[in-house]
Amino acid sequence: MKAWIAVVAALILAGCANHPLDCATGLIAWDDCLPGTKGYAIRQESLKNLAATQQQQSNTDDAQCQSYGAKPGTDAYVNCRVQLNRISTEQQSQQSAQRQQAIQTMMLNQQSQQNQQQKPYVVQPVPQIAPAPVQTHCTTNAIGKTAHTNCQ
Repeated sequence: MKAWIAVVAALILAGCANHPLDCATGLIAWDDCLPGTKGYAIRQESLKNLAATQQQQSNTDDAQCQSYGAKPGTDAYVNCRVQLNRISTEQQSQQSAQRQQAIQTMMLNQQSQQNQQQKPYVVQPVPQIAPAPVQTHCTTNAIGKTAHTNCQ
């Protein structure tokens, strides 16, 4: 009976390989969430918003390059779009680095606060075990058939 329960539990757990709890609750919208789960819906909405943002940025860049007099399809237009894309990428990298630095600073501050709130660690002395007495000198005295040994 226990063997069957173990087999059934193993089969059930094998189905958990694709983060079903995260996908079902929408806690984390993994790329492989199955359709019909909250995680899948959140992921699709996120992708739709990303595409809309990218399209809006593309329209803005197009309008800006054309305002400089560059016509679509010309070298000047292509160069303008490349430059705007490079500037945007650099700004995103800087923002990402700033966020990373802010997170590290916050974590260091939290760690420092935790260290200050903790009670000081007191080192307890290690109990010493008394060494066994060392025998330094033994003498044996024989009296008749009896021998007496005395060690000091």
